[in-house]
Amino acid sequence: MRIDSLLKQVDADYESTIKILDSANASVDRTRTFGLALVGVLVSITLTSGLLWLGVATSVSAGLVMLADGYYSWQYGVALQHARRIERIKQAEYRVDVGGSNPRADALLLLRRLRAFRPGGLTGLHRFKWKSAWYAPPAPIFRGLYPLLIVGSLAAGFYAQATHDDSATIRVDRAVRIVIPAASDTKDLSRREMSPRTTVAQTTKTSPEPSGARRP
Repeated sequence: MRIDSLLKQVDADYESTIKILDSANASVDRTRTFGLALVGVLVSITLTSGLLWLGVATSVSAGLVMLADGYYSWQYGVALQHARRIERIKQAEYRVDVGGSNPRADALLLLRRLRAFRPGGLTGLHRFKWKSAWYAPPAPIFRGLYPLLIVGSLAAGFYAQATHDDSATIRVDRAVRIVIPAASDTKDLSRREMSPRTTVAQTTKTSPEPSGARRP
């Protein structure tokens, strides 16, 4: 009776583990897809706007996405290990039911695995720490892709700020080159208008002739 109750408990734990695996897998897909898309959009905005603080915010966002993705991936890894332990128990149970060449050894193997089994092993998921994201599977994503996004977002912010400042300086120089000649032309024109010759000529043309004067 003791073994039968343990096997029933194993079956119930296996069903709950499968549900956790499905939920964690779906959460990984949603978090990774949305997070990578968000970081990509923020990096493109940073490069076009030239704002350093936006690059810093993008780097922080990439770190948060890494933590969220790391939690669900770590949860999936823990649940997967737990499911594999249950599957080993189910294999030993199957050998006992079928009856192999050594039934006694198969029964002892089943007993050892049942004694080592801890139902509800997924209750330790609250022990997740930020370091766990670094060791979450798959390693190329958490040790390669996400660190590259974090560093690359900062680099994009500094690069965008530098290029934006240079382009702004070029635009200012062009504006100065256009404005200064225009101002000098205006000054020359005003000087010509206010010159003495022009004033005398204008006075001569506009002054009335005295009465009684004879024209030659």
